[in-house]
Amino acid sequence: FVLDNRALALLIVAGCGFLLAGLHETWHWLGARAAGVDSRFGVDRRLLFLVFETDLSQLWTLPRHRRYGPQLAGLAIDSVVLAALLGVQLAAGTGWLSLPNGMVALAAALVLVQALNMSWQCMIFLRTDLYGVLVTATRCQNLWEVTALLHRQAFGRLTPSQRTELERAHPRDLRVGRWF
Repeated sequence: FVLDNRALALLIVAGCGFLLAGLHETWHWLGARAAGVDSRFGVDRRLLFLVFETDLSQLWTLPRHRRYGPQLAGLAIDSVVLAALLGVQLAAGTGWLSLPNGMVALAAALVLVQALNMSWQCMIFLRTDLYGVLVTATRCQNLWEVTALLHRQAFGRLTPSQRTELERAHPRDLRVGRWF
């Protein structure tokens, strides 16, 4: 906890976490705009949770090599913020920078928040940023749907229309879908 008042400390860290999430999504939006495609940045909620989201669906109109920048822009700014927070801690720990203990503790808490946020992106099965990178890198066309159909097939739960859809799936989606 960054303060003696634990409720206030939690509110401060959570508020900073929301700002960092907004910054992450803003960089996706900026990356898409820099690549020359329209994108939409929004703030919404999922049940009780505030979420920031950027619609990058127009990226699929770009050549594959131009999609990576906008897809990875969020993780890029997360890395910069993490490096800055670690730099603050290092500078304060060596005496090079004089900060109140609460600020150093806040930097430490935000290092944890950033590390967890960046780790979250590795959960590609949740269709995170790195899922988009995977789809781009493997040149899949409909990986999510094909994977769902392969799961249904494995449990003998395919309808005739789903079986037809799976038979028409791109071979690359089928190959990647088997291990995804």
